[in-house]
Amino acid sequence: MRNRFTAGVLATLFAGGLFAAAGPAAHAGSKGRKNTALALGAVAVQQLLSKKTTTGLIAGAGAAYAYKRYEDARKDEKRRVRFFPNGR
Repeated sequence: MRNRFTAGVLATLFAGGLFAAAGPAAHAGSKGRKNTALALGAVAVQQLLSKKTTTGLIAGAGAAYAYKRYEDARKDEKRRVRFFPNGR
């Protein structure tokens, strides 16, 4: 019984330490989003040419979504520069 309690306490402390060490989430800029869209597009083309249509269509849909996110991020960056020209 004591071993089970000790294991539970250690597991809880370990999980809490993992969450505490994670820190804030990273935010991708428009350049990183563009690279992701290009990479997914290349994977989609490669998969479709090798006759793996399911994987190719999934990668193509991911590339389209990544490109949309890239365009949104680019618009946000332009808007941010317009309102904060000194980089605030």
